[in-house]
Amino acid sequence: MAAVRASVDEKAATAQGINAVDDEPVVYDDEGHEIWQGLVLPTEEEKASMRRVAGAMPSTTYWLCAVEFAERASYYGCNQVYKNFIRAPLPLPPNGPGTGATYPGSDYTAGALNKGSAVASAVTESFKFLAYALPVFFGWLADTKYGRFRMICQGVAICGVAHVIMIISALPQVLQSGNAFGPFAFSLYLLAVGAAQFKPNISPTLIDQSPHKKAHIITDKNGEKVIVDPEESINSVMLWFYLLINVGAVFGIPTTYLAKLVGYWAAYLIPTILYLMLPPLLWYLNPRLIKQPPGGSDLGNVFKVLGDIFANGGIKQIGRGGFWEIGKPSVRRAAGSTKDYKYDDIFVNDVKRTFQACAIFLFAPIWQVNDYGLGAAANALTAALDTKGLPNDLFDNLNSVSIVVCKYTPRV
Repeated sequence: MAAVRASVDEKAATAQGINAVDDEPVVYDDEGHEIWQGLVLPTEEEKASMRRVAGAMPSTTYWLCAVEFAERASYYGCNQVYKNFIRAPLPLPPNGPGTGATYPGSDYTAGALNKGSAVASAVTESFKFLAYALPVFFGWLADTKYGRFRMICQGVAICGVAHVIMIISALPQVLQSGNAFGPFAFSLYLLAVGAAQFKPNISPTLIDQSPHKKAHIITDKNGEKVIVDPEESINSVMLWFYLLINVGAVFGIPTTYLAKLVGYWAAYLIPTILYLMLPPLLWYLNPRLIKQPPGGSDLGNVFKVLGDIFANGGIKQIGRGGFWEIGKPSVRRAAGSTKDYKYDDIFVNDVKRTFQACAIFLFAPIWQVNDYGLGAAANALTAALDTKGLPNDLFDNLNSVSIVVCKYTPRV
């Protein structure tokens, strides 16, 4: 009965000119435009013909871009020197001062732990796995329990501790004692956990700051009527967001030179100094941000849908028609199920569309194998080359440099 009353009330509200979604009277101007919270909404014809532009975004969105820059610069600044640090031996006199660096003219590469290519690959690839797999869990945890901003702050605190321990593990006294691998490995995996808490929550927090919730018409400074598009508004900031990610990744270049010329303690210190920007930035932003409270996550229901499908013969239907039909509550009830479903058939259709949209990522493993599959073997290969005094791991930075140059250079 409650559902019937709600349906009747909604129809009655629509008939009386009430916006059922916003619970506000629908007001129109003299030209037939709907007015929503003082904004002039475009008609269907105007949506098809008018130029769409990005609206002004609050300064907090750009400060969040700065937060992302500091985190990524510190992450990649350290990441680019891990392979040599783990793989190569520590250059001692007459080849190096015992800091991991080499003397000018030495044929040695920078190094520290002398664990070889196999261990270097295992450690660095497992670090990447944790940094890219754990965000699924921490994103879910933020949505269901802690909230995004708190999870960001926790990740920053954990990464800060990891950076300090990493510097200690690279001090000359620790390296020369032969006891550096333990604290270094602990700091590395701690950094992966912190980054996994930070990464899935920073971009949604940025998007939450957008004041543009509906497309609306304005007149620009040239007198042209244009549509302020919420999506274009977010895209305008996200371009800066991803630019600063890749600019931050370029910080691997100075750290490779520091490792080669000064030592690993300096190579890890500079990213840590950059990282110290984060606590004051987050303190400044805390009272100024729009923070969405934990609102729950549908991830659990997605797994329940998949569980129902595979428990009822779905494996045989993979790639065939009817795979998703098996998981619909109406189908399950018709088959005799008495479970209390927290979702409906429409939700299953949404899950289906989501998986179809994500099908493009099936190509990602192929790309990853070609891009990163060599692990530390490529690093060992460059160490065998005559680099004319250049750090051999300098070549690991070509990816981020090429992205910045090719993606963001204006086209003539």
